[in-house]
Amino acid sequence: MNMRSWKLGSPLVLVLIGVLGRSSGTTPSPADAGDGTSTSDTPDGTQSDSDVPDGSPLSDTFADGTNNDTTAVEAESDCGDEIDNNNDGLIDCDDPSCVDTVSCAPSCAVISALTCGASQVGGNDSDGATEVFSSYACNEYLYTGPEVAYSIAVDTPTYVTIALSNETDNTDVLVLDGADGACLSSRCLTSGLNDAVFLAQPNQTYFVVVDGYEGAVGTFDMSVYCEECQPNCTGKVCGDDGCGGTCGACADGQTCKSDQSTCIVVPPENVCGGAIEISVPYYDFGDTTNALDTYSALGVGCEPAGTSGGQDVVYSFTPSSTDVFRFHLQELVFDAVITIVSACDGSSNGVCLAGLDSPDEEMMEVGLQAGTTYYIVVDGTDELQNGSFALSVESLGPCEPSCSGCNEPDGCGGTCPCPPITNDTCAEAISIAPADLPAVIEGNTVTANDDYVLPEGACAGKVGLALGENANDVVYSFTPSASGPYTMSLGGAGETGFSTSLYVATDCEGLEATCLGAADVAGVGGESVTVQLNAGQSVFIVVDGGGQTSGPFTLHVAACVPQCDGKVCGDDSCGGTCGACGGNDYCFDGTCKAPGCGGVTAKGCCDGSSLVFCIGAELTKVDCTAGDDGGSATCGWNVQDQWYDCGHEGEDPLGTNALQCPVL
Repeated sequence: MNMRSWKLGSPLVLVLIGVLGRSSGTTPSPADAGDGTSTSDTPDGTQSDSDVPDGSPLSDTFADGTNNDTTAVEAESDCGDEIDNNNDGLIDCDDPSCVDTVSCAPSCAVISALTCGASQVGGNDSDGATEVFSSYACNEYLYTGPEVAYSIAVDTPTYVTIALSNETDNTDVLVLDGADGACLSSRCLTSGLNDAVFLAQPNQTYFVVVDGYEGAVGTFDMSVYCEECQPNCTGKVCGDDGCGGTCGACADGQTCKSDQSTCIVVPPENVCGGAIEISVPYYDFGDTTNALDTYSALGVGCEPAGTSGGQDVVYSFTPSSTDVFRFHLQELVFDAVITIVSACDGSSNGVCLAGLDSPDEEMMEVGLQAGTTYYIVVDGTDELQNGSFALSVESLGPCEPSCSGCNEPDGCGGTCPCPPITNDTCAEAISIAPADLPAVIEGNTVTANDDYVLPEGACAGKVGLALGENANDVVYSFTPSASGPYTMSLGGAGETGFSTSLYVATDCEGLEATCLGAADVAGVGGESVTVQLNAGQSVFIVVDGGGQTSGPFTLHVAACVPQCDGKVCGDDSCGGTCGACGGNDYCFDGTCKAPGCGGVTAKGCCDGSSLVFCIGAELTKVDCTAGDDGGSATCGWNVQDQWYDCGHEGEDPLGTNALQCPVL
């Protein structure tokens, strides 16, 4: 988990969760390797198929079984003529097809051309610097500082490394695809904190931008290292040669095998659109040898099967009765995995019914609903596991549902019913009495409606993105009997079962104008809002979802008690302050300090279970035990990002950056 506020991504996360918010598993920029170079997902900076988000039952596959969105939208032919060329009611820059054009999008200004092997001194506030980019497509960071841009071109396919050193502030390097000579942030290929590597092709210009993270302004040394790419087609008859060229093309109707050794005819049942329809009893042979790895991520939610990385084929099954069915993979010549899901449309809405990966044959018994179509995927555990198999399916008799909670699986392919929602709107809000504080309230949004959305930029600018779009919500009301600060919070993963958002307002019909506070942290639950209320002032507390999520939650409401013991400055945890520092001093950990970091750098260090790092000659301290998932109470070296971070353990293996902080 990355917890560094100084490299957090979106404005929403920055505002709402401060130093505790970058979601786990996300690495917006290449990590610094031990040899001083960087690594990225692929040599050209693009993402591979393995980057399918966890929780998505399928990879990029649509309902027709293809991996292509066939919807065609005619583009605006001229984005600067004040004419609606494609007759869609949108003119020039109001037309989505014009967003990524020089006419409508901010463009950088190149100050000089870079050459391989050259080094130079630069600064993002030097002559020719601009302030037109605040974000880039290849990462999630916020760049409110100025940027300086360079161009580079090569004669042959070349691996280019752009390395920054001796930086005086948080400047990052970003590489943009300069197709058509346009320098647009939407065409970002890769980025790095200290360096970035990309595969440059001849006859094309690339733009190298050095930008300031969160307003950073500083100087740097830039070096350009180049290594000519050597095509490799040994043992290959088709596919990429590793340098942007090809080792050969396959005939119509054929596909290059993953190891590029031959062209194959992929069986139609490799995708859900060509799934083999079966009925019980069923017994037949199948083969994954010539299939592709279409559904690598399908097994993510199918414990204990886990993810699967081999070739796969798909069967569809619509039971005529709600029974328990036995699925048996036998006659296997490879290490197989079987998974059963209720959707195969490329969305994250599919539910995994079961999955199994055993050492030998796979056999499992699963209750399924009559009239519902399920997809059975036969997969291999990795890219080397494929071959023939026999699949049998038989009914073992009627399935009796068993319910343990709202929206929980009923054991027969369905879900357990939920009690009716009585506080779906503000008019129906459940009142929380002051005498009941501190209150702990259990609720559920599964059967609620999507009544409210907190607009983008609402809540006095405290929210950078809209909250609660396409998610069910419920409402509580509270009228305090005494003036003071009050805290409304949602329990973490142990008490809340989905990605939540929380906002407090005085009028549900005017959320944007009357919002008093809002929160949306990464992960499951964990939001907290503290607001100052007057006696008799009524507020509505809206528990909403993130994305299209819903589920159970625990809402806590309590009077906030200021925490200033041992502190002479800083936040009192209730929206107030424990005091202010005089002169040029700044507040750190409740004490006033003169500017300076006492040997602590931007790479940080660990003080027990807290993370400390230096930004702009001031120390910042993060309590690693305060993560919303409750599982990141450690501080250590983040190998991926090359800094000390919450949720990690151990010290810098090179010994360059000490684990323990000096006396602060």
